[in-house]
Amino acid sequence: MKKLFHVLLVALLVSPILVNQAQSLLSFDDNPGDGFAVGDECGFIYGAATPASGYGTLSFDEVSNMDQGCVEQSGYFYSGSGRESLAYYYPADPETDPNSYTLDFDYDANTSVFVDPVTGLWSGKAKLLSSTATIPFAQSGIEFEWNCTPVNPSALCNEDPANYFVRTNLTTGEVGGYAWSPYLKKFISFHGFQQELAPQNIETYVSIYANDSAWDADSVAYENAPLADGAEFWRVQVQFWDSTRVEFIDPYELTSIGMEVVETDDSRVYLNQVENTGDAIVESHSNTYPYDCSSAFDAMASTVCTIQEAGDDGLMNTEDDSWSFNTFIYSSSPTSNMLGLNDDTDAAIEYYSDRDGCRWIYPDQEEGEETLVSPGVADCPDGSGDTSLSKADVFQNRQVDRNQYIIDHLALDLEFRADREVVLGTSDSLVQVDENTWHYFPGTDLGTLSYRPRFLLNEFVMVSDGVEYSSLFNENEDAEMQLRTRATVSDTSAAYQAQWGAGSEQPTYFVNYQMDVNSDPAEFVAGDLRLLIDVDAPGSADADNADETRRMDTLTPPNSAYTNYFRSYVLEYGQSDAACALTMIRCVVAPRNTVDDPTAEQWVCDTAAQRGNGADSCYYTDYLPHIDRHADPESMLVIGAINASIDANAVLEEMSGGDGISVLGNTETIDLRNQMYAQVARYILGQSASSGSFDTSGRASGGLKQLMGGRLVYAEGDVSINGFDGNPKTLVVIGGDVFINSDIVDGRMGIIAFKKDGVGGNAYIRNDVTDLNANIFLDGSLFSSTGTAPVGQVYPSWDSDEERLEALMHQLYLRGSLVSLNTVNGSIATGVLGGVDAIEYYTLGDGTTTETYDIAREYDLNLLRQFRRCHPVVDGVLDTGEWLECEEGEQLSNYAAEHGGEVVYNSFILEYEPADQLPVFQVGAGLFD
Repeated sequence: MKKLFHVLLVALLVSPILVNQAQSLLSFDDNPGDGFAVGDECGFIYGAATPASGYGTLSFDEVSNMDQGCVEQSGYFYSGSGRESLAYYYPADPETDPNSYTLDFDYDANTSVFVDPVTGLWSGKAKLLSSTATIPFAQSGIEFEWNCTPVNPSALCNEDPANYFVRTNLTTGEVGGYAWSPYLKKFISFHGFQQELAPQNIETYVSIYANDSAWDADSVAYENAPLADGAEFWRVQVQFWDSTRVEFIDPYELTSIGMEVVETDDSRVYLNQVENTGDAIVESHSNTYPYDCSSAFDAMASTVCTIQEAGDDGLMNTEDDSWSFNTFIYSSSPTSNMLGLNDDTDAAIEYYSDRDGCRWIYPDQEEGEETLVSPGVADCPDGSGDTSLSKADVFQNRQVDRNQYIIDHLALDLEFRADREVVLGTSDSLVQVDENTWHYFPGTDLGTLSYRPRFLLNEFVMVSDGVEYSSLFNENEDAEMQLRTRATVSDTSAAYQAQWGAGSEQPTYFVNYQMDVNSDPAEFVAGDLRLLIDVDAPGSADADNADETRRMDTLTPPNSAYTNYFRSYVLEYGQSDAACALTMIRCVVAPRNTVDDPTAEQWVCDTAAQRGNGADSCYYTDYLPHIDRHADPESMLVIGAINASIDANAVLEEMSGGDGISVLGNTETIDLRNQMYAQVARYILGQSASSGSFDTSGRASGGLKQLMGGRLVYAEGDVSINGFDGNPKTLVVIGGDVFINSDIVDGRMGIIAFKKDGVGGNAYIRNDVTDLNANIFLDGSLFSSTGTAPVGQVYPSWDSDEERLEALMHQLYLRGSLVSLNTVNGSIATGVLGGVDAIEYYTLGDGTTTETYDIAREYDLNLLRQFRRCHPVVDGVLDTGEWLECEEGEQLSNYAAEHGGEVVYNSFILEYEPADQLPVFQVGAGLFD
């Protein structure tokens, strides 16, 4: 439905104190003609009458200013303490009538004269007074609503007398017409006077329409958004409402008007959204369809389009034919929020995701030739090793807010023709900038303008052995694969045809398909419908055919709207060399696709824009990513007890289904640590130790000190656990870290690591360890790593996310207990730091924060391991309806064996088990018992 942006009127632009001062200090000795300003009581009637021959002379100017006729803003003549609204009348023939007369326009409440502020028509009766003649009361009224009667013969009665009633022109202030005096039996002429008009209170209405419809910016959808053909448009309409006259003002009441649409700083719609070149947006005051901007106001044509509205537009119940002032915004390329897949089941557009990739051959749209774009800096070698090309170097992230157009404000420059003060009501939306300039702010929601493409993608899929997929996936090079596209093609609009050829202009589409591959760009073979997913390494001798990277299909739509478009392209893994390019035979078959993340992408060039912009409009529609058949790693499973320095009660309660989890907070952890350290100090009194290790048989070596018959092992410095002999024992490490490089099963081990002088206190579990029967207490944190200490930092680091996923693919089962400074879900951003440049931050186990996700995830027990399941592949086709083990070398723990064959796929499983009389652990008030 139509939405109107009503700017509320503020009648007085001064404070209440100033208003009261203006009223109390008001003086009537100003010269008539100075104008009726805000704060004045009334406006004078002044000037010299110019009656026709035979009429008497009426004079307002000869009366003192204190008594000169003065009309209030309400339309009634003013009468106050000590003053009247008077005028003098001199008979036409002093010899026959030597008397002098006074007209009183506000004699009493019953006869006061009223000047209608809407029509300007005078009504009521003035009083004829004379100091030299006696005037009967019944004949003393000066009639402004007279009738033609036998006692009132006049040429004025030869036609409708209403044409001769006294009236004020509410634009110019000119007064004209006649009043009747029964006593004088004459008409009194009011021609030649000027009325100081009351301030003109104007309310401003701004509407933003999609084309000439009632759809506005906050309710427009794909079906009714203007086409991006350079001819359909958004119409910005402005009307000015005179609340005193209760009507819209017309162009005659303006000396000049200017309208300029100012977009936000981040508004930009590229004409060529592939190359990031050109400006698709044109603002213009001209419109050839469906509006014919009124030729009666050619002087305004360069600043606005003046339109006399054809019907009731819903504004304050106005009648037809009101005037509006307009400008139009055209686009030759669609906005990003109108691009994507159109899912017919819900009539919504499924927008494409953002991605990066190598960028090889794109046509130069202006020259019509295939040219290589300037090199970027990403990992997209061209075969020679000299240059690289990346989409990220060429365009910003392709998001719905990239190619967008949002009106920041509408600048209005106004100069009113009326000889009166004009008060334009201001509000939060309408702000006065200077004497003649106002800015209207529609707001982001109402000011966001969308343009839809003429080519809309309905379906973009990969077909493998007859099954459709929304991603590229196939591990069988012999399977039959196709890239399938279905789209809706809209014809050009009626506005386009009216402007560019009355139906004769049929623009063409170039539908392009791009494969991300590693090969050199070269001229593609026209008409070749085969798309190859390249399997050669960069720089291979036969990596020289562009038919592996791109196809172009030319489409000329018929002269009918919404043409269905369908095309399938053959997809193959392999490499076509120059010798067999013409036969379209796959000459080289590789064992597998070596491209890490091959994708297929579709983009369109539309020649409709050439008429208005001199170049094609090009834009992306959608792409198919190479599918990742892996499921996301499942969160940790907790059965029993855990300790972390953050309050994770709600998280753990949800994980275990409320099955008896206890969480120790900071205070309890510190007390426990002090008790344990005090007990250790008693055991190691007078003992010395250094770093060492447990060999693959679990024997202690190096500087490890065995106490209590081997049940307590003491070390100062790092300790590596490379095996376990099955005998219960507690390892206490001071000033060092523990590296767990083997499973600990068939028995139980206690592991305690204390910091000393800020060093140590952490434990690192090698990535291939799957089972630990251990009770662990750490001053620091527990990490998964490749078995070596991080260089220059506490937490492990990885070259890439893929490397981490590959290294931590094994499930980990810890049966015992864990007290550490890890977090649970600390890798989820918990807030922002800063003001305008706010930054997400993450929580670490010691209570500090970090802005780096890669750090936070190492402390998060939910990401300690990354065991994943996969969709199975059956005969080279992905079965997306089932999840199974990936069979990529990942290992499950012994949890299933310990729990009667029950298999769970959580990456990290922590099950509480008492410490069973392990030395030092008995101080824990039931935690380790």
